[in-house]
Amino acid sequence: MELVKLSKRLLTVANMVTKGNVVADIGTDHGYLPIYLVQNNISDHVIAMDVNKGPLNKAFHNIEQLHLESKIDIRLSDGLDNLEKNEANTVTICGMGGKLIAKILESGKDKISQDIELILSPQSEIHLFREYLLLNKYRIVKEDMLIDDSKFYVIIKCKLDAVESEAIQNDACLKYGKYLLEHKNNTLKEYLIKEQKGYLKIRKNVDDCNSELAEQRIKEIDYELRCIEEGLSYYEM
Repeated sequence: MELVKLSKRLLTVANMVTKGNVVADIGTDHGYLPIYLVQNNISDHVIAMDVNKGPLNKAFHNIEQLHLESKIDIRLSDGLDNLEKNEANTVTICGMGGKLIAKILESGKDKISQDIELILSPQSEIHLFREYLLLNKYRIVKEDMLIDDSKFYVIIKCKLDAVESEAIQNDACLKYGKYLLEHKNNTLKEYLIKEQKGYLKIRKNVDDCNSELAEQRIKEIDYELRCIEEGLSYYEM
């Protein structure tokens, strides 16, 4: 049987899945993650779900070619709509913006219990997404940041918690992730240094302008630089 190969990002997602769990992969696209999970004995049963018929047909073809139909279900679904309660132990959602992932979680919150682990990879609005998780009592149990194809990606593993979520202590934690900062994630440090250089260069150019708009932009840049400095301070502890 031909073994499927994953991108570095999806491989990180796969490695966060608890071995033996039933997995629901939301937005499965061509089904590569479900196939990998089954082929590598991480999961015995995966539900591959997508809102679009085109990718699902491609996923079905890939699964059929590898004779994995008995272990991977294909299901047309808008988010978690067609997932039964307690049907999966793990839910993965990758390759979408933070707002869309938050919308999927909110629409399907009746399907999510404290027993389910969520492995999520928001591609944008990450700070707003972390805020959503905290406000809705999701506890981040693990987080990773990596570079794949020259792009930075964040992978968040979290669970619904009955207790009140921990309050954010500063803007840096919200923007860059408390877990990543406290664990001194090397990729995050690389990202922060890159962002710092970029903002300092922009600020120098804006300094040469003399307008009300430039003053507002300088305030915005200075805020970003303060957050970056706060983030980098974790690496000095």
